[in-house]
Amino acid sequence: MKRFDLLLISENPMAHPTTMLRLNVLRSHSISYRPDLLLHRGLGLWRDLMKFGNLENLNAPLLHYRLSPTSVSMIHRQTFELRYKAFYKIILQDLFSEVSDLTLDLHYQLASGNYKSGSYKALNKYRYELSQKLKLMIGDSALVKKYLKGKSQNLVSQSLKDSSSDGIKFALSSHILDIRLIRYIFGLKRLRHKQSSLKDV
Repeated sequence: MKRFDLLLISENPMAHPTTMLRLNVLRSHSISYRPDLLLHRGLGLWRDLMKFGNLENLNAPLLHYRLSPTSVSMIHRQTFELRYKAFYKIILQDLFSEVSDLTLDLHYQLASGNYKSGSYKALNKYRYELSQKLKLMIGDSALVKKYLKGKSQNLVSQSLKDSSSDGIKFALSSHILDIRLIRYIFGLKRLRHKQSSLKDV
């Protein structure tokens, strides 16, 4: 079974329109949508429900989701990052004593895979701190390591698209072999070999 408390750290693990739950659980624990989360109220609902039972997905497609220019998610697309950061702040308060704007920015990069040039040192440090906190919360080091490795893979792919030395440094420090990273390393070796050959002439 997937650990939804781990998945909620960086993504929405449930398709809201297909969800079924017990009404008495909501009533007995006074659980409802969080007004402070605006269009991501479902995320707050899953977080609060997890304290009182298990969440699970069925291994079957239950929904054809239609996208249109007039849908709520498309209309409010420009506020996507701000809305997710509002939810991440709530989640991270369960792990850290203080959640700064920098922490939120680094977590958003890790969760979304949107690498920002110049942040590789801070990202590496944050990724380590987050892994330690998650291991304490989840109690399964192997699961946490596997999950964060998957998230780091997305960041490595994005950092290599940048093709800057900063992006390459982040990719190398992640210990994940991406095909573009391999090509870069071999290309760099060939370049150094050519330069040394020219010096010998």
